[in-house]
Amino acid sequence: QTGWDVGDWRSIRRANIMLRDMVRAKENVSEAVYNHYEGVARFWRAYFYYSKVKTFGNVPWIDHVLDVDDALLYAGRDDREYVMSKVLEDLNFACTYCSTDTKTYKNVINRWVALAFKSRVCLFEGTYRKYHGLGDYEKYLNDCVSASNEIMTASGGYSLYQSGSQSYRNLFKSENAIDAEIILARDYNND
Repeated sequence: QTGWDVGDWRSIRRANIMLRDMVRAKENVSEAVYNHYEGVARFWRAYFYYSKVKTFGNVPWIDHVLDVDDALLYAGRDDREYVMSKVLEDLNFACTYCSTDTKTYKNVINRWVALAFKSRVCLFEGTYRKYHGLGDYEKYLNDCVSASNEIMTASGGYSLYQSGSQSYRNLFKSENAIDAEIILARDYNND
């Protein structure tokens, strides 16, 4: 299985570098902005660790930048339960502190993106734990329901897009992201 090479851990290292170095900007930005970007970094670290856990199961949890002589470079794998608890911890931080302002933070990580991803991660891990007899799956499934419910009922401004007889088709063939239903999109500019 590929995905264990040095370059495959680069994204996690970048998130840890951001978390380490962003403290230098703490005095120059508001607490809300600082927490938002810490949430973004933790979101990405959780995102990449989730991918590793899906592929390999147990992986080493590294939450700081490693030096070339760090003993953790040769550390064994941590238990899946521990790693996923850390992933959930990062996602909970992102869900709490990332901004809800979808005008300023459009097409980037915001609270609604973090909640949507948390829902996906918790559904995966909860069902994995349930059907592999690992126990403690209710916590993940309940967190999945809570995160999904918050997106559907909170003031995020999201709803099911309904237009004409082919709403689903129109949603995915639209040239511009339809803000009513799409939580995270890439905007392109023809120019």
